[in-house]
Amino acid sequence: MTFTSLRTAFSHPLTQRTRVIVRRVIATLAVAVAVVIVTAVTIDLGPSLKAQAESQGSRFIERPMRIGRLGVRLWSGQFELDDLVIEGLTPQSPPFLTVKRLRVGMPWSTLFSRRIVLSSIDMDEWKMFVEQLPDGKTSFPGLGRGRPRQGRSASRSHEWTVQRTAGAATTRAQGT
Repeated sequence: MTFTSLRTAFSHPLTQRTRVIVRRVIATLAVAVAVVIVTAVTIDLGPSLKAQAESQGSRFIERPMRIGRLGVRLWSGQFELDDLVIEGLTPQSPPFLTVKRLRVGMPWSTLFSRRIVLSSIDMDEWKMFVEQLPDGKTSFPGLGRGRPRQGRSASRSHEWTVQRTAGAATTRAQGT
């Protein structure tokens, strides 16, 4: 085959159309693979969002809280918190809860209606330490019980399923 015959074969309209179709199919597959990779991978939300989550979470549970890493899985709508620690009643008390990995499921569809719905809570390698003081107070966090509720948030119902793996709970009652 000579150069002229190859040029004639590649300049044929059917060959050109086939090349355009093949390029478009390859580009579409590349985009599809990129979307799958991006949505399957956990995205780290960074130190500023982690600090804000720690601050707001500590305020809500009325107890100091630390998060080692905060990430999100875009596809499933799960937030992942690694090395979560909720402190005890006093600085001398052991932590109320330590969790190696906490996954909180939140359907994206509920964000459009401006609601926060937790569809699942999964905890791996967790330890909980529950104390009861002589006055009957326990180390369970307040979860905002001390603040008055306002507006539409005054009446809410909650239904959670918590999956726990490789965890332990310890209780200690003082003065009972």
